[in-house]
Amino acid sequence: PVYGKRLCDALTALQLLDLPRTRDLIRDDLNAWLRWLVPLRWAPERDPALECLRLLTRGQPDARHTALWLRLATDPRPEYLTVALAGLQSQPNQGDALMNQMLMLQALLRHAVKVRHEASAARRFFNRDFAALRGLFREALGHQGRLRRIPDKHPIYRCFYDFNGPPPGWEEAWPRYYLEGVFLDGRLAGLFADKGYVHFWAQPFGNEAHLRLGINAVVHAMETGTLARQLHLVLRER
Repeated sequence: PVYGKRLCDALTALQLLDLPRTRDLIRDDLNAWLRWLVPLRWAPERDPALECLRLLTRGQPDARHTALWLRLATDPRPEYLTVALAGLQSQPNQGDALMNQMLMLQALLRHAVKVRHEASAARRFFNRDFAALRGLFREALGHQGRLRRIPDKHPIYRCFYDFNGPPPGWEEAWPRYYLEGVFLDGRLAGLFADKGYVHFWAQPFGNEAHLRLGINAVVHAMETGTLARQLHLVLRER
């Protein structure tokens, strides 16, 4: 425990000193470093491997660690999610900050599903709270919170990737081939899907269409400004 704590202190000091050459040396041999540091974890505040990864969120020369940060986000421990989001936010983006934000959203979704990783438990949760979730819109917005069908020609299906309607999901509550939303002054202000998309987003394969629809939702929200401010706050708080 003492050895691990001293390593944490040393890695924290490197973060404060901001030594690019040292970061690059660790980055080039990261797998060996992690093999050494991972077994030395003692507690959330004494995790040398995590502090090593936190160090590497800074000064990233390229996006080589994208898969690493997304994989880190699937760890149910919140401190790992924090580092994963910092890594994705700090990646070079050639002036396209939206790409970083979409990756961060994907990390948040993967983490959320990992916490409820067991499919049967997730489905039970889905069924139990389905009606309550629908009622939240009405509770928050009154008569304006009535859910309405989103037309297949709505911009949310065209703003980044092209869809002819939503991809299939669990269809647990009752079969339907459309999504619903709340419209305020003619704008889509809230999206509701009873298809279990969040669980598809966390799967390692077979979910390309679901991920693309999630990206469309983010792009549409940021283009219209309806949810952009809220998303920005969520990302900052994380």
